[in-house]
Amino acid sequence: KITMLTAYDFSTASMLDQAGVDMLLVGDSLAMVVLGYESTIPVTMDDMIRHTQAVARGTKRAMVIGELTSYFK
Repeated sequence: KITMLTAYDFSTASMLDQAGVDMLLVGDSLAMVVLGYESTIPVTMDDMIRHTQAVARGTKRAMVIGELTSYFK
């Protein structure tokens, strides 16, 4: 079995990594969950990079996946 959860910041990523989660997703839903936008459309590539970097710094073993679909809508 493989586990995958969403993380948007260093602290959450670190806790999930220590708990043994296999993969961490940094999705464009951070636009609404973290940044307070009404949709994913306003999220920028810089936002995605910054949050994905923070999650990557919080992991030692989990695979980090960045997902930005709003650019394709």
